[in-house]
Amino acid sequence: MTDNVFDLDALETDGTPFPFRHGGEDYVLPPSIDLRVALAEEAGRVDDALRLLLGDEQWDRIVASEAVFDSAKFLALMEAYKRHLGTTLGESAASSRSSASTGGPSKRTSSRSTALR
Repeated sequence: MTDNVFDLDALETDGTPFPFRHGGEDYVLPPSIDLRVALAEEAGRVDDALRLLLGDEQWDRIVASEAVFDSAKFLALMEAYKRHLGTTLGESAASSRSSASTGGPSKRTSSRSTALR
């Protein structure tokens, strides 16, 4: 490799993994979110998002569990995970909010309307 290449592999992930328990078993989510997870969640593919977050071994365990992992549990887990990370899956921590509208309502220029002929 050349010396002038920006090496993403050299970046260290700050943060701590996010542990959780389901069906009496412990699992852990990574300390940062892979872009593919955010894309899957935004597209409504929650199973793909969770599979990517958990990895193959944990995914196989959670699917094999007799405890039901329903949409309410998924949503609760994702909300807690997002709070842990201090962000949302589809939003960069550096994103800015849109500015407020400065426009006002239009003013009427005439009290008469144009008649159609």
